Amino acid sequence: MAPARARNVCTIASGAPFLRTLAAALLQGRVAPGFPASDDPAALADATIYVPTRRAARALAEEMAAAAGGGALILPRIVPLGAMEGIENDLLFAGPSFDDAFRADAPEAIGELDRRLALMRLILAWAKALRGAIRSIDAQGRAQVRDDEPLLVTAVPAQAFHLAGDLAALIDEMIVEDVDWARLDALAPERLDEYWRITLNFLAVARDHWPAHLAEIGRVDRARRQADLVERRIAQIEAGATGVEIVAGSTGTNAATARLIAAIARSPRGA
Repeated sequence: MAPARARNVCTIASGAPFLRTLAAALLQGRVAPGFPASDDPAALADATIYVPTRRAARALAEEMAAAAGGGALILPRIVPLGAMEGIENDLLFAGPSFDDAFRADAPEAIGELDRRLALMRLILAWAKALRGAIRSIDAQGRAQVRDDEPLLVTAVPAQAFHLAGDLAALIDEMIVEDVDWARLDALAPERLDEYWRITLNFLAVARDHWPAHLAEIGRVDRARRQADLVERRIAQIEAGATGVEIVAGSTGTNAATARLIAAIARSPRGA
């Protein structure tokens, strides 16, 4: 096997204006080896540049236009990496470089409102099934439970709807960070056992009942579909089937972003 390629990692001094310096270096061919290969105004269009936010994407486009000195220029695709955290999901895989074959057999994602309403119904069913909840702890540390009282946190649909939003966010975080739900089982110390038992009972909505619901309707969470498309993009990069790929200003704070950045850094046309 050929030796692994060294990562192409560039640094911008902390005192330098980041995006302005990046734009100038890109146009001068000092970021990705051999890119751009000519003074053709369309040469930059072969690249995809990932930045942390939508604001950074707009600012980089402005800096590149300014660095071109008023000349004609077709900008590269500039994509916010926030797309992998649920922001502007469609942007990451939109455009002519991502044809229909790229996502042809990718599972369809459930709509956000449909997801929240379905989670709300599951939460209400859980609350109805759980006849009591911890109300207080006595002097000896024993839980005081009354089976004749409803679980107050989800007593009405409005509360369940709000809680469904929090649960959906947790589901997305677990997917993005690639964390197994089983890792939660041994987190709490024994003195919190009663509290944690009810918490784990509640999280079974996300761990067990929610995947069963998705399988029944033939859908996946949007974050799961996104993670699948990210892995496909990584496979394309590793196969050399993409243009120039550049990540700027991101530290890879979640697992999906980190995997994409690592693949780009190892790519012969990446930085």
